Amino acid sequence: MRCSLLLPTLPCVALVLVACQAEVVDDTADVSTTTDVSTTTTSPAQPSGVSSTSQGSSDASGSSASPSARSTTAQEQELARVRWHNGDIVPASEPVLIGDALVLYTLADEQLQITGIDPQDGAVLWSSPASVSLRPRGQSLSVVGVDSLVAHLAPSESGPADAAAAFAVLRDPGTGREVLRSARALSHADLPSVCPHDDTLACVTVPVDGDWSLQSLLADGGLESPPESAAGVPGWTGIGPLGLSRVAEDGTQVGRIVDGQLTWQIDTTQTFAAGQSTDTGWSFDSFGDGSVLVGSIGLGTGPPADGEAWDMTDQLTLGMDAETGEVLWRAPATSNFCDPDMTGADDDPLLACLWRDGQAVAQDGSLTYQDIDIDLVRLDPMTGERLWQVGLGATTSADAEPSRPEPWLVSPTEVAVTASDGLRIIDIETGADRPATTSDRHWVEDHDLVDIQTPGIAKDRVLASGRYQLLDGTGESAPGAPWPLPGPIGTALAEGTGVVVAEPDGLTAYADPGAGR
Repeated sequence: MRCSLLLPTLPCVALVLVACQAEVVDDTADVSTTTDVSTTTTSPAQPSGVSSTSQGSSDASGSSASPSARSTTAQEQELARVRWHNGDIVPASEPVLIGDALVLYTLADEQLQITGIDPQDGAVLWSSPASVSLRPRGQSLSVVGVDSLVAHLAPSESGPADAAAAFAVLRDPGTGREVLRSARALSHADLPSVCPHDDTLACVTVPVDGDWSLQSLLADGGLESPPESAAGVPGWTGIGPLGLSRVAEDGTQVGRIVDGQLTWQIDTTQTFAAGQSTDTGWSFDSFGDGSVLVGSIGLGTGPPADGEAWDMTDQLTLGMDAETGEVLWRAPATSNFCDPDMTGADDDPLLACLWRDGQAVAQDGSLTYQDIDIDLVRLDPMTGERLWQVGLGATTSADAEPSRPEPWLVSPTEVAVTASDGLRIIDIETGADRPATTSDRHWVEDHDLVDIQTPGIAKDRVLASGRYQLLDGTGESAPGAPWPLPGPIGTALAEGTGVVVAEPDGLTAYADPGAGR
């Protein structure tokens, strides 16, 4: 499971509580066992032990794939059948199938809502106001089901200024009927989740004696601390798989919490680099059956002031032993923020940006990129070995602005990336790349910062994500979706009857074109 947050592009919402004064433990990783990749004036070297053929020779386009490997052609695929489309809603998250209903976050009149959809015909079953309270902005929204009910936060008009007080609510997914509501409206550090000690209960992260604390929602609307083994560590909030967490008020402190105990802790300014912290972003994933954690973090300890610039070659990807926190390998000048979810499986390929040059400059509360020169690389998550490398040059976003690359899914084995010479299709297994053609339909995630009205916050925004546009090789909207859809795209319906995809203009249910023939 990949967990990421990009904070630099968002306004910060200050947490109004004093976090737990956790003891700071020095990084105990044995540096002698760490593979370090030193930065050079050209392309950073690989970890030791990598064969000389894994990089290959670079051609004029900057690709490291062999010429013969790059002579691939677009794959012809049959187009999916459209079962239904609902264009009356604006999705803010991907849908989740809970019981007999699809449930997702939606937007309407600058209000965040949670909405139930009939999976048979796409009709709206119900909709209700929702909140993210004080959850860090920049995280994707995700609907959670608890014991066949929908768990979410509902905004409250009461509470202290800037507290964004909210009730924890459980609803019937089919009717929207409220089954349970917390007795008090409180600030929440995250959305409700399934309790680690009892999967029939919803847990929330709320202030208890000045610290963020995990609490169980009881049948009478009250809150109760779960057993010590499941309660977590006060002041810490989850940021990744395998219990990876950080101190809520100090993004330089990261550790792993297992069975309610902090098993190891690092200081990011020592383990990553001086000045780097999770306060300005993180991206973590697990590999090797949960034995290795891989991640990158932000380049500052707080949002940059207007005009401040970050050198993107200071980015770093680390592989850490999940049991001990020991650093296993380092890949300087790389970042896994551009690593897409290709398959949704635990053995998903690890892609990273290799920054040859580039700056991120703060401007009006957002980051703009300058002087970009990037390669896309695939890394072995167990060793940091560079398996292949494709030169992209000055990459741009979907709207042609300078940006870090966003690999877009073409098929389960290919991604599309905008390079300096246009859109290119890259084979994930071999690194073979070719120019895109009009038949290369690719899924582009549409993520957008949307202004919303949140009681208790003067000005608020939420990250709408988990929705996709289907484009052709020229960047224009494509008329049909190749079947099957790439694994992470959409939500599978029961009994293989289709896949529902959240799109900027609504929801669409796609189905196997051969079904019923």
